[in-house]
Amino acid sequence: MSIVRQYKNIVSFKDSSGKTLAFHSQNLEVAEIDQEAWSAFESQSGEAFNEIASWSEEVNDQVSDSYFEDHINQLSINVSQICNLACTYCAADGGTYKAQKPIADLNIVYKQLDQFLKPIKDGGSFHIRFFGGEPLLYPDHIKKMADYAKLLVAGRDIDLRMKITTNGTLIDEKRAQLLADYNMEVAISIDGPEQINDQTRPAKNKKSTTQMIIEGLKTLAKHRDQLKTLRVITVFGEHNLDVMGTYGFLKQFNFDSYSFSYARSENDVTVSPQFMKNFKETIYFILKTYGINEVLKIIPIRNFVLRLQYQARNLNHCGVGKSSIQSDTSGNLFGCNWWMSDSSEVIGKGAQIFKDKVAPFKKDLVDLHNCQTCWAKNLCGGGCMFVNKQSSGEKHIKDKFFCERTKEQAQIGLEIFNRFSLQN
Repeated sequence: MSIVRQYKNIVSFKDSSGKTLAFHSQNLEVAEIDQEAWSAFESQSGEAFNEIASWSEEVNDQVSDSYFEDHINQLSINVSQICNLACTYCAADGGTYKAQKPIADLNIVYKQLDQFLKPIKDGGSFHIRFFGGEPLLYPDHIKKMADYAKLLVAGRDIDLRMKITTNGTLIDEKRAQLLADYNMEVAISIDGPEQINDQTRPAKNKKSTTQMIIEGLKTLAKHRDQLKTLRVITVFGEHNLDVMGTYGFLKQFNFDSYSFSYARSENDVTVSPQFMKNFKETIYFILKTYGINEVLKIIPIRNFVLRLQYQARNLNHCGVGKSSIQSDTSGNLFGCNWWMSDSSEVIGKGAQIFKDKVAPFKKDLVDLHNCQTCWAKNLCGGGCMFVNKQSSGEKHIKDKFFCERTKEQAQIGLEIFNRFSLQN
């Protein structure tokens, strides 16, 4: 990570080209500064320092706080809690979450859709995500759920969006047509070329998962214009640190966006910095070779740049306990799908939410995680509770490696925003 100097709301660092940038963490403003101002952060004296101190106190009325609505408008449904893969780093116990039921109970799902969709007012929106396990093991189930949801909003001014996260190995013509028929946002999980993906995401039938995904993507390509979006979810970490090679492989499929995430391990003290080194090299390669539009396909860089562009402070990394909820195959409700193996994390059952269980989530995550002194808090939103719990056993104790990666990625976002003047 580059050297960072901070005075109250203003943080400064040198970008990859040697320019010195200053960032107002409350106003989400970015500016280039000279050497005198850079030095003033250390000396805290002189005219340049007075200007920094004055800027720190300024309030920008154009900045807003982005909140998740305090009612459920996103339901993630575990269609299945079995999986045809055996991913080496799976955080869901092989896709099962230790479930007793392999497939969702439709009667429970219908009641949940009734409960959460009916209160949505005209002009509102509701998102349904089909998850697993592997949801495409049961395409007929997905169709029944989707049809029921559409029936509930028929004749109403409701923006109903459907999403699916799939490993992509089962996409045939029937399943591709299903995704197209409901104009779905499709997320495909793949970790790179065959020599990586087949090792980290092996099939239980021993076939090459990479080749199955490629065939599925070819089939899906015939219906691409009917899909809302097509993105890829790629997990890096101890099992795969080849960010450049992985990106090179993925680019051939022309995804709308790339979600590059990181799986923590006990060796994060060495693995996490190496990932970030490779991540940064890849971002600057993409920028030089393909330009700004391609870089803005990379999540989280895209998210940081959009926050700066629209000057919208992020107070919550996710909508857990506020706007989103997850249902397992038995109808148990959770804040986060990755907690489904833990019965202590149940916050509801069927269509009922337990108010005492969701109450602790109502506070903004930047406050729950004590992020007030962090310059990146309004870009990050307080960090990931799942990662925290993996690291420390407590949702609200921050994982320091997650924080370090986030701040480095935020610096890249600030540089790109400044370099291309991406203001409104």
